[in-house]
Amino acid sequence: MRRIHKPTFIRCLLFLAFIFPVNASGLAAITSPQSYLGFAPGENRHIADWNQIVGYFQKLAGESGRVRVMEPGKTTMGRPFLQVLISSESNLANMQRYQDIESQLADSRRVSEAEADRLAREGKIFIGISCSIHSTEIAASQMSMQLAFDLASGVFPHAQEILDNVIIVLFPSTNPDGIQIVADWYKQQLGTPFEGTAPPFLYNKYVGHDDNRDFFKLTQIETQMVTKALWKDWHPAIYWDVHQMGSFGPRLFVPPYSDPTNPNIDPLIIRELFTLGGYMTGALAARQKPGVITMDRFDAWWVGGNRITPWYHNSVGMLTEAASARLATPIDVTPEQLSGRGPGETFGGTVLRDPRNFLENTFNFPTPWPGGPWRLRDIVDYEMIAAQGLLRAAANEKEYFLKNFYRVTKNTVEEGAAGHPYAYVIPSRQHDRPTAVNLVNLLTAQGVEVFVAPGKFGVDGKSFDAGSYIIPLNQPYGRLVKTLFERQHYPDRHVGPNNVPERPYDVTGWTLPLMMGVQAEAVDSPFSVPLSEITQEAPPPGRIVWTKGKTGKYGFVFGHETNNSLIAMNRLQKLGYTISWIKTETKIDGQTFQPGAVFIPPVPGKQSKKLVQDLEAVSRDLSLTIYALPKTQKSEVLELKTPRVGLYKSWVPSMDEGWTRFLFDKFQVPYQTVVDTDVRQGNLNSRFDVLVLPQQSAQNILDGNRARSYPDQYVGGMGDSGTSQLRTFVSNGGTLIALDSASDFVIQKMGIAVTNVLQGLKSSEFYCPGTLLSGEADITHPIAYGMSRNFSAMFDNSRAFETRLGKVVARYSDQEPFQSGWLIGPQHVAGKAAVVELQYGKGKIILMGFRTQFRAWTDGSFKLLFNALFYGAAGRSTPAIMKH
Repeated sequence: MRRIHKPTFIRCLLFLAFIFPVNASGLAAITSPQSYLGFAPGENRHIADWNQIVGYFQKLAGESGRVRVMEPGKTTMGRPFLQVLISSESNLANMQRYQDIESQLADSRRVSEAEADRLAREGKIFIGISCSIHSTEIAASQMSMQLAFDLASGVFPHAQEILDNVIIVLFPSTNPDGIQIVADWYKQQLGTPFEGTAPPFLYNKYVGHDDNRDFFKLTQIETQMVTKALWKDWHPAIYWDVHQMGSFGPRLFVPPYSDPTNPNIDPLIIRELFTLGGYMTGALAARQKPGVITMDRFDAWWVGGNRITPWYHNSVGMLTEAASARLATPIDVTPEQLSGRGPGETFGGTVLRDPRNFLENTFNFPTPWPGGPWRLRDIVDYEMIAAQGLLRAAANEKEYFLKNFYRVTKNTVEEGAAGHPYAYVIPSRQHDRPTAVNLVNLLTAQGVEVFVAPGKFGVDGKSFDAGSYIIPLNQPYGRLVKTLFERQHYPDRHVGPNNVPERPYDVTGWTLPLMMGVQAEAVDSPFSVPLSEITQEAPPPGRIVWTKGKTGKYGFVFGHETNNSLIAMNRLQKLGYTISWIKTETKIDGQTFQPGAVFIPPVPGKQSKKLVQDLEAVSRDLSLTIYALPKTQKSEVLELKTPRVGLYKSWVPSMDEGWTRFLFDKFQVPYQTVVDTDVRQGNLNSRFDVLVLPQQSAQNILDGNRARSYPDQYVGGMGDSGTSQLRTFVSNGGTLIALDSASDFVIQKMGIAVTNVLQGLKSSEFYCPGTLLSGEADITHPIAYGMSRNFSAMFDNSRAFETRLGKVVARYSDQEPFQSGWLIGPQHVAGKAAVVELQYGKGKIILMGFRTQFRAWTDGSFKLLFNALFYGAAGRSTPAIMKH
């Protein structure tokens, strides 16, 4: 054997160490976030934007076998959306096996109790971690890089134990577009008087803060990707949603949550919240981090948030909320501010002031924080320590949590089998069948099992036709279905010496079939009929029904009951066709059409063939049945112009503006965004037929942002000059539509004969926070064409009107208006107007007392807004549909 010269051997070792450096754990050295970014995550006045975050995770995955980066799709604005898997190399190499085990434990029908014990021993626990869905809550997105590095490099406390037993599914942000928007804004304002302000626009394309209100309706691309990852791909037993809150209270909220508690949450999950919260708060206490609170302000009632829907998927949904700095700019918090006596703060567009004294310790707040500097670095530190507690708990008690995951699923299935109800049935006959299909697909997208009945059947004295959908509750996500379909009755909670209602965290009622205008029936008795499971349901096929040959020489007509008819109208107008509403109920060749059926007149010569081709495409794409008229019909019609729509956007961001814009895009409404300077410049009639004011306070519309709070271009509102231009616009023939609280501005500034009857009432007299009320529509009025006569209105501290001169399009029911949620003082709203139309000079004012398009949840009332756009720009009525 040849001897190696000792100095030569040492030089070789040094060379190899230089080429392949190692860290203290014996792993090849990997790049830290600080080395990659040039600053440490959490450093004062530094924010890593989304491009930097993506770049870092890609580099980390390239250097470490403990990290795998996946891109399930693109965001709304086209950026990469990341899922990052973190575990031991062995676990990642055997990912499919562990994924299969988690999937089996997620469905107790597939394995016995003894088999579940074995799988819990063999398996690894999946934990989902979601960062910075609210992008001004920037710390978690920065922390995510440090967390991944510390685990991958082995410097994280108990890293090996965690990596061996836990598979982390990390979302560095569930709103990447917002991270880029906020980071860009922060960097632009750095060193100016506006450093640390939130952007004066929504921090994603459409919905801003409401992106975390989308987890049962799944309207946004990001929500859809997260939902698929969690409840179809990974089935995490634990999920942690990392947030921030205001600055002048506790430093960190950790579960358990406060009351009220939804009765559909399994008690075992509630107990596990205490267990995991104990590990997290214990880790923080051991590191002497004060200001940690539990069982405070964040309740366990509503469904729809990122930290909440896990409960109904049998997973332990955790939330932390850290006190905020001014993005990455430090702040100083005084004892006076913590005592509840200091000035309020503006956070997320709301002035916050907590009257409690956070200098005093209580059982759920044992170590108050005394005040002083508060930095982004502090937030990152608190979140990292909380992560240590959570991950250590999962690693230590892996079998315990996995077996409980199985038990909660088993409880859900057994509870569903016991009935009350046993199942929900969505009948095949619906006012708007495509929307009913959308509801079915919404459920299957969340992992719910839905079946279709091939034949007619009966149960509980009710008869259902073939094609009805059946959703049994004896399935793993049965509690989710029950929570979404039943009517909510929020506990009557009051506080203080004046017995005022305690403000709920969010809405109190959300019964999905009511909001969407879909009939659904609860059945209590078990039944057995032939069923076919569906994974993605297609709406019924559309077609053209011909009579007397395929000539179309008398024109075409389709009903306006479905929301898809609105898209069809916009598409046909964009293609250059004339459309009209038939104003009265009409019978055509044995088919009865309600008021508002859409008429397309014939076109001459060769254009007729193209019209037929376009109508065939529309009917196929939108599941519409279009009828060719057999003869000239004598019915009065309202000719519809393509409306020139302006959608108002304030520099005080309005999520309702974003939701409205989202639906305008979805329904293919042509519109332009209108800002304060556009209104003040006037000449509005030359550009618009209709202006829409989304829900926003009268003060924000009139005054906007305060002087010196933002750069000059973002300061001020419409002002008196803009208000004057609005009056001129309507007087000269324009239509102004105001939603919910924006009606206050119109009533105050336009001098119209309408009163909000709820104004001035104390909350102890009338209170209706996020509650479904029953409404009655005048379906002979064009604004209500195609509506169900009885519908549900989402009333979120909204408006109710009386008017002497206007037309009432819709009312809140005059009997018992309450449907789902919480209502104090129903007599104040019963029978009052919900939607009114008034003449103003040559134009129209349309006030909608509630948000007819609330968070894109309320499909059943969408038509009120969309019809108003067409009606606002409508041309003349003609006495007959004439042969052309």
